[in-house]
Amino acid sequence: MSTRLTKRKLEDARFRKNEEAILKVFFDCGRDRLSVTELARKADVDKATFYRHHKTIYGIVTDYEEYILIEYESFMCEMLNKNNVSIRVIYYRLLIFILKNQEAFAIFLENQRMTIIMKMVGVLVPKLKEEYKLYGNLERVFRVYIGEIVGLIEEWIERGFREDEMMELLDNIMYLTKTIRLRLLPLIN
Repeated sequence: MSTRLTKRKLEDARFRKNEEAILKVFFDCGRDRLSVTELARKADVDKATFYRHHKTIYGIVTDYEEYILIEYESFMCEMLNKNNVSIRVIYYRLLIFILKNQEAFAIFLENQRMTIIMKMVGVLVPKLKEEYKLYGNLERVFRVYIGEIVGLIEEWIERGFREDEMMELLDNIMYLTKTIRLRLLPLIN
C-alpha cells in the first residue's frame, strides 16, 4: 500500500482530518521523542491509520513537504492557467501562500529543507517563460528568486512574519525579474 499523498486523498475530509491531527501532534510534541504508538494515541487515530498516512515517523517532514506542495499547486492552479495575469500578482500569491503556511516554512527552514521553494518556483517557471518569452534552461536564473524568497522567510522567522514587508519583497523580486531579463539572460543562452 502506498503512503504517497495525493490530491485525491487530501480531498477526502476524513483523511485530511487525520493527517492534520498527526501533523499537529508531531510538530507540537518534540519530534525526536515520539513513538508511533504515542503519536497515534495523542492524535486520536489508530496505528493502522498512521501507517496509511506515513511509512515512519522519520518520513513525516518529507510527507509534510509533499502535502504543502499539493496545497500550493491547488492554490496557484487557476491563476496560472489565466492568460492576462501579471507576474507581480503571481509572486504576490506565492508570498501570501507562504504567510498562510508560515509554521510549515519555519519547520522546513529548521530542517534545512528549503528545496520546497525551488519546487514552488518550478511551478511558476512555465508561466514566467511564457510571459517573458524566455527559452532554454533557466535553473541558474531562478536560483536568484529562490535565494531572495528563502532570505525573506529566514527574516520572517527571526523577526516575526509581517505582511507589510511583502510589498518591499515584491518590488525586489520584480526588480530582479527585470534585471535577469535584461542582463543575465544573454549570458545563459
